[in-house]
Amino acid sequence: MAKAIKTLLLSLKLQLVSSKSNVPLVILFGKVTLFFKQFPFKVKNEKFAAKPTWSGTVHTYFVGLICLSVGALVQMPLMVALLAMYRPCIPPLLTSTMYLGCTSWDDSGEMGIFTRIVVAIFSSYFAVVASGTAFFPMAAIFLYPVEVKLLLLEGMKRTLWERQPFTNSYLLTYRALQILSSMHNSILRVPTMPILVGSVAVAESLALYILITSATIIPFPFLLCLSLLVVYMFVIIIGAFKLAANPYVDSVALLKLLRAIDQSKWIKRFIVSFPPSKLTLGDGKFFDKATSLVIWRKTVDFLITCLLMQ
Repeated sequence: MAKAIKTLLLSLKLQLVSSKSNVPLVILFGKVTLFFKQFPFKVKNEKFAAKPTWSGTVHTYFVGLICLSVGALVQMPLMVALLAMYRPCIPPLLTSTMYLGCTSWDDSGEMGIFTRIVVAIFSSYFAVVASGTAFFPMAAIFLYPVEVKLLLLEGMKRTLWERQPFTNSYLLTYRALQILSSMHNSILRVPTMPILVGSVAVAESLALYILITSATIIPFPFLLCLSLLVVYMFVIIIGAFKLAANPYVDSVALLKLLRAIDQSKWIKRFIVSFPPSKLTLGDGKFFDKATSLVIWRKTVDFLITCLLMQ
């Protein structure tokens, strides 16, 4: 196990030195995340490790968020294809920018059935690319590492609650959590995290603005698309961003428990050196209990500003 960790850290160092972009780091980060998800099962074979008391199964709410994301990945291209087939004059479809002789959003633009099918195929393809571009950072880079951190913390807390003897496996597991947190913050450094949070907030504000000001004049299919976008963005703000604060809250509680255990001075000093697991926002702040509410408040403030400017 020590040899495996040493090899992993060496590969991390070489990758960080040689990499000039985030793309190789994202690939390496995925390998690191999978390695640390299996970490508690790897240390069980060490002579100093306690028997793990958790199965490593992901939480139900995480599965729900992933299913919702996959649903968006399927629904958005399908709805865009249907709009391109039956309502080609509705913006922001590409066909609405073409000269089709559109007199209204409900107009067909005098397009033949073959042309509509071709346009629907290309429109759905671009929708798949756009949805996948939004799905991958949110699910694979943002949410899954957070879930792995929670699993590591849950395993250590459950072992403490069952009053198993203190072993070096606690120290190894928390160091693994610390490495994973550092890699996560390195991948989501400026400008990645500000762009991610800002895009979600702006998309929610603009979608709500259109619904409030134009709900009575826009066609029902476009209204349905905007409604789904509002729901998805709201779930990300209240659900995903709230979930990102849980590792910090759980790590603070775990460190209090570890520091209260009567151990040698060396182990106590080692535990004191452990920082809480924080996911940075890119501006010196990090996700905590109130972050999702703060982001939602800024979203509403931007919406109110747009409504006052009307």
